[in-house]
Amino acid sequence: MATHISRAAIATIAILAFAAWAILNLIQTQVARNDAMGARVFDMSREYRGHLGPANAAFSANWNNYLNATIDPTNNGQLDEQAYSDLVDRFLAMDDNNDSFAALSSFYEEVGECVDADLCDFWTARSLFGSDIVTFYHNMYPVLERESQSGGNVVGLLHFVDRMRDADRGVLHRRFEWHWLRANPD
Repeated sequence: MATHISRAAIATIAILAFAAWAILNLIQTQVARNDAMGARVFDMSREYRGHLGPANAAFSANWNNYLNATIDPTNNGQLDEQAYSDLVDRFLAMDDNNDSFAALSSFYEEVGECVDADLCDFWTARSLFGSDIVTFYHNMYPVLERESQSGGNVVGLLHFVDRMRDADRGVLHRRFEWHWLRANPD
């Protein structure tokens, strides 16, 4: 009888040791994955700050100057949707604004796709690029929405903006969505 108890105790200890090892290994793997996701965002940040940061500053300054010179202050600068869309289109047709728009849009799309694919950390990307992406979207949304509707390559950018709005409202996206699994059991 004592032999059976000692074998059961040894087996229980072995199972508990294996479970502890498995849990620690899982935690270590997740920490390493999160570190890699953050490192990707920092790599993108170096590229952005070196090349596109100055382009973003110039683009924003050009937009603000154009907007201030164009908007009629008599009605508090209010424009209807079509007038704003036309204003953005005229701005992008001037000088090299369209080139800067394309470069920034492409980079912000890359950030959004990286986050969507769960290869980049959302919170790190938000802290490094969030205000620039939201400002860009806020200013250029008519063109971005049109591109999205016509199948243009801005889905990642728009998802990133939506995810930032959700985060501001307290809605957090998880890597594995249980409600999706329940709705799609196949």
